[in-house]
Parts: sequence; C-alpha cells; structure tokens
Amino acid sequence: MRKVVLMLMIMALAYLSYAQGSEQVTPSKFKYGFNLGVGYSMLSSAHELTKEQQLENGSSFQLGIIMEYQLNNWFSLAPKAEIAFNDTRYIKKKHTIEDVYPATINLNMLAKFKLNTSNMSPYILVGPEFKQPLKAQSKTTTEFTHGSTMAVNLGVGIAKKLKYFTLAPEIRYSYGLTNINSDPELQSLYLHNLSLVLGFI
Repeated sequence: MRKVVLMLMIMALAYLSYAQGSEQVTPSKFKYGFNLGVGYSMLSSAHELTKEQQLENGSSFQLGIIMEYQLNNWFSLAPKAEIAFNDTRYIKKKHTIEDVYPATINLNMLAKFKLNTSNMSPYILVGPEFKQPLKAQSKTTTEFTHGSTMAVNLGVGIAKKLKYFTLAPEIRYSYGLTNINSDPELQSLYLHNLSLVLGFI
C-alpha cells in the first residue's frame, strides 16, 4: 500500500510540474494540481443494531490529482481523482472485526462557486462522488466491501493566490448515498467522511 501512495505522490508532483512548465501553451481556463487531506470516517446504519454488533469510526487520509476548468469568474468545474484510506470497522459478536472500505479510489465531479473574485476568495462546492474499493470482498479476508458506492460532497474553502500557485484549504463532507452492506446479519451500512483538504493548484 505504501508503494501505491508513493507512486501517486510522484505522479501528482510530476503532473503539476509539467502543467506549470507548459503554462504558455495551456489555456488559462484550465488549472492542474494535487491535494492532501486528513479527516474522520463514520459508519451509520438505517436500522437498529443488535447487542452483538458495533460500528467503529476512525481517521482517514486522502491524496488526489485535481483539474479545474474556469467557466467564468464565479463558477468552475473541478474533477478530482483521489486515493483514500479509512480506519473504520464493523465488529460482531465481540470477536469478528472487519475493516470497512480500508482503501478506495474516489472520483469526484465538483461544482465550485466563488463568493468574490479577489486574491483570497471563499467558495462553496458540491458534487457527486464515486468510490471503488481497491480490493474486492473475499471470504478469506477481513476487509468488508460491497463493490462501488456513491456519495455526495459538500464543502467550503478559501482560494489564496500565491506567486506560483493557488493554495486552497477546504472543509469537505462526503455523505454516503448507497448501502454498502455485505453481511446478511446487518441490514444496512453507510460510509460518511468529514475531512480537511489542502489543495495546490
């Protein structure tokens, strides 16, 4: 897993360097960069759990590549591809522990609305998110997955223009929309995430 993270970091840095080096031939409406994020992953169920079932929340980490297309001074589209790690668990009968979606590839299509056009502009963002686990569910593993899942992202941030790039810290909430349950003893399970994301564009 560490090799995957290292490879993605190298790709992100190389991609950003290429985009900055070809600034003269790249249309000004396109911007490229990468982001890092830390947060808190949460599990919830629409049904009441039994005494033998327990959901355990935990920390999360994200690393991604960003492309932003500026439609006008106030609105832009920002697709992102991220790799995410979640420290969430499903515990049953006090001894069976299953890691829930420990690593996923997340694809986002975010709509970004700026509140002003100054060098430090606050913004809000909203858009769908597609999550694909890196490892399929197996009877011989403790990983708990049930194929791909969908979420919706809501967030606020501030874009600060610096000399060579734009720094964009943001708070983002990912609300799980689809049931990720794969245990016949559990009726429903949803994955949510609250994260602080630092973007370099």
